[in-house]
Amino acid sequence: MEIPNNFAYMFLNIGFGILWVVFFIAYPQTRKFQFMVSILAAPLGPVIECLYFRDYWYPMSLWEMHWGFLRILPEDLFFAFFFTGTTSMLAHMTGKKVGVLQLKSPVNLIGIGLASILVAIPIIMMGVNSIFATSISFLFIAGLIILIKRESWKYAMYSGMATTLMLFLIYIVSYYLVANIEEILKSTWFLYGHPMLGKRITNIPITEIVWGFSWGAMTGAVRNYLFG
Repeated sequence: MEIPNNFAYMFLNIGFGILWVVFFIAYPQTRKFQFMVSILAAPLGPVIECLYFRDYWYPMSLWEMHWGFLRILPEDLFFAFFFTGTTSMLAHMTGKKVGVLQLKSPVNLIGIGLASILVAIPIIMMGVNSIFATSISFLFIAGLIILIKRESWKYAMYSGMATTLMLFLIYIVSYYLVANIEEILKSTWFLYGHPMLGKRITNIPITEIVWGFSWGAMTGAVRNYLFG
């Protein structure tokens, strides 16, 4: 099937949304945790999109707002909500088993999110593409946690690989469902066709795989630090 360019970002979110609902239904004991993490993360979607990624892609939207220089997309809210919720569950499923998974201090998670922004900004200012700068910031935070709590490395790896697999499966299904995917990539992905940065694995941008693994590694390390 072919989809309009301005529906592509929302279409991508459908896969994450379905998985979010599956986890929410299948794991009733963690529903409050999953929902709280998603709610806390949702506002960061538009913020990060405005701070970063303008050198990486420029997705079209079904409906967008402008507030000064800020470009606010509802798709960013949905992506941050669903992606963070699903990856937090993957980190939980691959992490050390705990009796009760309860988010007692949301400030900790907000602080980690802000820390990743503070680490990424100077890297971006040095000329590193934002997709790699954010990946480095995620791995940096995961590394710090591992230094503090050594056993976290294996849970970071497990979560990183699980997140990579999730991304790969959702992207590959989306790629083969959408007949005009190459046209969409050409118009939104600034690294399209780049001899190095535009490399792909089975048509999936390797940048997305690297970013997904680093996010998952940080999520796994954070989960073990807070609850392990």
